[in-house]
Amino acid sequence: MLKVMLKFKVVVLFLLLNLTLKAQHAKHIFQPKIFYNGFSLRPASVLHLHPGDTVQTETIDAMGFDKDGVRRGRGGNPLTGPFTIEGAMPGDVSLFTCRMFHLTVSTPIQLNILLPAACPKIS
Repeated sequence: MLKVMLKFKVVVLFLLLNLTLKAQHAKHIFQPKIFYNGFSLRPASVLHLHPGDTVQTETIDAMGFDKDGVRRGRGGNPLTGPFTIEGAMPGDVSLFTCRMFHLTVSTPIQLNILLPAACPKIS
């Protein structure tokens, strides 16, 4: 009986540890290689995320230049991604929070309208 109880305690402990590990949110650092200028189902997902995960990434400016002034895409508001949210279903609502912006250009265009609305606490 004692042997069965010990096995039961080990199994319960393993399950609790497993649930605790799954509840932890991952932090991903994504370095994009390509940027798209429109929404499409064609490009494969570059990163699979779970609810609560954090992503650190970068993008290029509306003219296609990166932070070092190298042209890496065409102009027209390039997009970083696409990302897949595991478990998301059609009709679900997603919330994305911008925690920090680092501006890398000396003359940002239109940020006086966009950034205060999108990210009120710019650091």
